[in-house]
Amino acid sequence: MLTANCNGLRVDAAISAKGAAYHCPSCGQPVTLRKGQIKIAHFAHKPPTDCSWAKGETAEHREAKIALRDAFRKMGYIADYEVEVLSIQGDRRADVVVTSPDGQRRWALEVQHTPILFPAIEARTKAYIAAQVPVLWMGILSRR
Repeated sequence: MLTANCNGLRVDAAISAKGAAYHCPSCGQPVTLRKGQIKIAHFAHKPPTDCSWAKGETAEHREAKIALRDAFRKMGYIADYEVEVLSIQGDRRADVVVTSPDGQRRWALEVQHTPILFPAIEARTKAYIAAQVPVLWMGILSRR
């Protein structure tokens, strides 16, 4: 996860400091800030956990979310990663949500780096449709 909660506020791993008490935005359990010289800063659940947000992301997936958010911001859009989209079809945590500069339109970007079955894509897409948020699925290739 690139974001967590700290003292009731959403914080970004890239600008957070080690030592504070961070919690998962979904389950509220403690998470650890992992920030070093090699990997992108991120939060990880402390084991054991059964939180659906605890599934590991690849470094390429995290890098893509950051790159997309930053690119849309440079073009004048409002953009952020790991945003909850609430719908009656099942809440979604969008990889990136982009909002038009006038705030009138928004859409979700889903970055897919690992294999996923069509029923999962369909269910997630239906949740976005129920929330009236168009979604764009983007596949990324591994560097390997």
